Formats: sequence, C-alpha cells, structure tokens
Amino acid sequence: MKRLFPAFAACAALTLLGLPTHAATPEQLQQAQALLSAEQPAQALGLLEAAHDPTTASTQELFLLGIAAKQAGRLAESEGYFRSALQREPNAGRIRLELAEVLYRQGKLDDSRTELVAVRAMSPPEQVRQNIDGFIAQVDQARANPNAGPRGPQKNWSAYITAGFTSDSNVNAGPDTDTVFLYGLPFTLSSAAQETQDTAFFIRTGINHQVQLDNGILWRSSANLSFSNYFEASAYDTTSFYASTGPSFKLSDQLGLSVPITYDVQRYNEQGSWYSQSWGIAPRLQYAARPDLQFYLDMSVARKSF
Repeated sequence: MKRLFPAFAACAALTLLGLPTHAATPEQLQQAQALLSAEQPAQALGLLEAAHDPTTASTQELFLLGIAAKQAGRLAESEGYFRSALQREPNAGRIRLELAEVLYRQGKLDDSRTELVAVRAMSPPEQVRQNIDGFIAQVDQARANPNAGPRGPQKNWSAYITAGFTSDSNVNAGPDTDTVFLYGLPFTLSSAAQETQDTAFFIRTGINHQVQLDNGILWRSSANLSFSNYFEASAYDTTSFYASTGPSFKLSDQLGLSVPITYDVQRYNEQGSWYSQSWGIAPRLQYAARPDLQFYLDMSVARKSF
C-alpha cells in the first residue's frame, strides 16, 4: 500500500501507564530510544535483545523491542513483542495501535481491524479517534480488494542506475533545409547547422528519500545525475544534474499536492563549463482516480541563468 497508518504521531496522548523498568537498565532503554530517534533500529534491537530476559522484561522494554523490530523490518518478531507487552498491559492503547500496524503490514487484516476497534472503544482523544477511523477504512478497503493489500514496510530510501542507447532525429534542433532567409536574403547552411540525426550512449543514476513527519506531511527528496555521449555529434555530449526536495500533502483520500524546490544544472562537455543553471519550484497535483489509474498536473517556475 502507498499509505500506512498516520495516527501514530498523534498517539502520544495514549500514554503507557505503569511501565516498570526492571530488566534492561534505564541507561540501556534510554540508549535504545536514542538509537531509534537516530533511525538506527537494527542497533537498538541488538542492544535490547542482548539484555532481554522474557521472564523479567518490563512492558517498556517489550514495547521498545517491538518498535525496533518493526522499524528493522522484522515484523513477526515485532508482533510477538507487542503481544507480550499487551499481556501485561491490556489497556495500553499505544501498544495496540503499533500492533495493528504490524498486523496490517503482514496482511493480517482481520486481526489488525480487531486491535483498532479495541482502541477506539477506549474513547481516545478526538484526533486519534479520527485517525483510527481512517485506518479502519483503509483496512476495510484492503479486505475488499486483496490484490491491493500491504506489501511490507515502506522503504524510505531507493536508488537506481540505468544505461542504454537512444536515437535523436534532430540533435542540434536544426532546420531540414540547406537554405534559410534572413531579412529576405538567402543563406546556405553548412551540414553541421542542418538537421542532424545521431545515436547516443547514456547513463543515469539517482537516489530518492522520503520521511513521514510528525504532522503527517511526507517530505520527499531526490537527486539524479545523467551523462550522454553522441557517436558523431560530440559537441552535444551533455552532463546534467537535477535535485529536488519538499513536502507532500494529502488533501483527501484521492488528492495529493507536492511542492518541491528544484535545482537543475547542465553542461556541454566540450565547453568545459556549466552551460545553464536554474532554481525553482515545481508544484504537482496528483489525483488517484483508481488504485491503478492516476493523473498528474505539473507546473514549474524557475529562474535560469546561462
């Protein structure tokens, strides 16, 4: 699924009551929390597991183990830790919400819905209740359309590299005639100035990152570098770099808006210096007509220098 449960940021109001710390030391728990805040779940999980004793572990320790395992992608283990914590604190709404997400990510939709309904019955704050209702609707939609069900934890980082060949029918954007008229006078163009067809080798590489902010905004960043080399028209060999970063807002279940800041720079390799640079903003309005059909409306405003 493209969207996971957005309520956890608002769930701070659902406190974990009476969480003793008798197994892992308070210093170890604080260190694990710091590692989780630094997006190092594997290290936090290793630290907690080294000190873990199921017979003496506190609810807080089990909760942190569940969070670390979830963020590390070890969903089955995360489920086990959360269930163990709930055996000690059945009314801990925050733990049930985390368990609901883990169950959802594993495709256990009925169990996930059961946990959500249980928390909703605890009369949580209004904002949390609204988020729970939204997640229940999402679970119900996934149950009605199993093919659109969850596919595991969302990836925050991605990278790619591609290479290939491309054919350009008019590399130099020249006219298809050998004569042009300026002020009524004919001028004969050289072959290099006329329409030129050529084939180029290209390579592109890039990286993407996204992070869910506490206020529900998704912040996306990307950068890519490309290089093209023409076999004959070497004067048009280019190197380009593009980067963007900015927030994405969910306006409704079907409508989203992203507003990235962009930077674009290009050079013709034979010139030995940058040909153009631009800074700007590129808003995109996205409409999901169906899960498999989306429409985009793009706009770009930039200041370009040569």
